[in-house]
Amino acid sequence: METKNISDSEKLTRYISSLPHGTRFRFTVKIAEGCEVTIPTIDRWRTSGTSIKVAYKEKIEQIAGEKIFSVEKEDLKKYDTKKI
Repeated sequence: METKNISDSEKLTRYISSLPHGTRFRFTVKIAEGCEVTIPTIDRWRTSGTSIKVAYKEKIEQIAGEKIFSVEKEDLKKYDTKKI
């Protein structure tokens, strides 16, 4: 069975969705401040409206304290919010 390639926007969305409800917005604000972008820019990143530059990906991972964009497909399962 083939697995589809997961876009960076999907990886970011899955990661943020995996955070406890009360910390999602705070994490988004930290990304905005750390990357010096607006929250609407982050929303566009999450909806594939704008690609995420490598420097921003690195900063986001630094803020998160873990890999988000350079993880293996199997590792993304921990961010999967869909329940079977």
